[in-house]
Formats: sequence, C-alpha cells, structure tokens
Amino acid sequence: MAIGEGPQISFDTVLKSIGVSRFFSEFWSSQVLHLPDAASQDILAEIGPLDISNLVSRSHGGTQAWLAGSGSPHASIPVNAQSAVGAFQIGATLYFVDLDAEELAVSFANFLGVPRSKVAINLFATPQEGGTSWHFDANENFTIQLRGTKRWWIAPNESIAFPPENHILGATPSASLAQCSRGPLRTDPPQPSQIVDLKPGEMLYVPRGFWHCTEALTECWSLNLCCGQLMWATVICEALYEQLTSIESWRGSAIGLRHGCNEHARALNRLPLLLGELATRLEDPQKVSDLLNAIQTRDSGASL
Repeated sequence: MAIGEGPQISFDTVLKSIGVSRFFSEFWSSQVLHLPDAASQDILAEIGPLDISNLVSRSHGGTQAWLAGSGSPHASIPVNAQSAVGAFQIGATLYFVDLDAEELAVSFANFLGVPRSKVAINLFATPQEGGTSWHFDANENFTIQLRGTKRWWIAPNESIAFPPENHILGATPSASLAQCSRGPLRTDPPQPSQIVDLKPGEMLYVPRGFWHCTEALTECWSLNLCCGQLMWATVICEALYEQLTSIESWRGSAIGLRHGCNEHARALNRLPLLLGELATRLEDPQKVSDLLNAIQTRDSGASL
C-alpha cells in the first residue's frame, strides 16, 4: 500500500481540538464528529478560489448538476463550465467530482493508511434551500465547510452496519444490502440523533452507513474528503487471490460443484482438499507474515 512521496498536509491540525489518537479510538466508523476550526490554511490553499469554471476544469470525475428539489444524485446531469454556471443560477447543486488536489489527496490517504486510489477530494456548491434527502453512504466522509451554513440531520443506522453500497430512503434495497441487513431497511425518515449547523472552517465527520440529510441555510460551498469503501474482506481476499493463483493446483478448472452433477465430474471436485490446504496455510506464521507484508506493501495503483 505504498503511497507516493511528496509534500504532506497534516491532519493533526484538522483534529487538533480532540487529537488524532482520540479520533481513531472513539469516533472512527462509529460516531459523528463535529469540530470547529478544522480548515487549515494548507487545505484552503490547495483548493484555491471557489470559482465554478475553474473547479469544473479541475474535476477529474466531471461535474454534475443535481436538479433543484431532487435531493438525489439519481436526478443529475453532467455539466461543463458554461452550463454549470447556468444550472447553479437556477437552483441546482453542483458536485465537482475528484478535484485535482493531489497534495491533499495523498496526505489524506497517508493519514488513513489506504491506497491513494481509494480517496477522492470532492466539492459541493449548494444554493440556499438546496440539499439532499435522507440517505446513507458506503464511504467514510469528512466535510469541511468553506462558505455559508449547511444544516445536517444525522441518525445512526439500526438496520445495517458498514453497508456495501449507498442507499436513498424509500428506494428498493439491492440484493447485497438486503443480505447484509439485520432486518428491513426503514422507509420512513429516522429521528435525528444530531442536528448540526456546519459553518465556515468547521468539519463534520459522518461515518459510513449513518443516515443523513442536508439543507443549505445560505449559499454553501463544502469540501468533501471521501474515503471509498475498502472492506477487510476485500483486502484479504484480493491478497490471497494473488498468492493462491501463483500455485498451479489453485489455478485448475473448477468442476463438480453442484449437487446432482455427473459423478465423474464430482470426483474431480477439489474444493474440500483446497479448503483444508488453505486452513493449514493460514495457521503457518510465516505464510501469514508473507500475506500481511503483501497487503501492506501493495502499490497505490493496485485494485484496492
């Protein structure tokens, strides 16, 4: 997981009021955190002027206009520099995706210890009374308010921890969400456990999976530092896949897996043997050490 060298922006400054140690021990993936005076000058300098045309040109992932009143990225259209200005003037929220802010992105990835490819620096420009409807995200999200005041309503998710994908209140849950859920996902708005009026210079951390909705009390510009979904299951399975596919017996063509298949095909089913071999492999301290080293030294361009 080596990440490129270069200048670094310190997140100790962002979290100075509670400290990095306390953030990771008490808040990461479990509690909402609202902090004053979190926007360091280094971060503000990296973002630069809040100019629509300039930000459109710096958005590697393009720019979207979220249609007024929709509160949902599902009702969005791609825009260019000229149409973005017009869309904002008639009340659309602008979403600048994956800004060119490499120093900030690398620093954020290093701070969290994740591949550079798993973080994105985004920016929202929201007209007064614009916002989002109730939803939850599969990402860990840090929002730094740059201009204006945005109200957030936030509630814990009682149905699913660490969701594998985003979900909007009232939408039909996907099969993967249903599989991970403790019960049916709610269809009515949750009772907010916190209401936060986020003001310039303040930061709000919303853990993955927490319900939230927003409304701009004034015209708002908000910086979003997003850590994309990276599950332990993914990290371990991808590293194991790389190791196991270097072994001839693990690259064999799998057959005989289904009940009722031809008895000769079933006789060639190596699954029980290979699972036993895998269990033995994971009990070997040296092989476990090799696996850990492979995960921790993966290049930032890896699929993780």
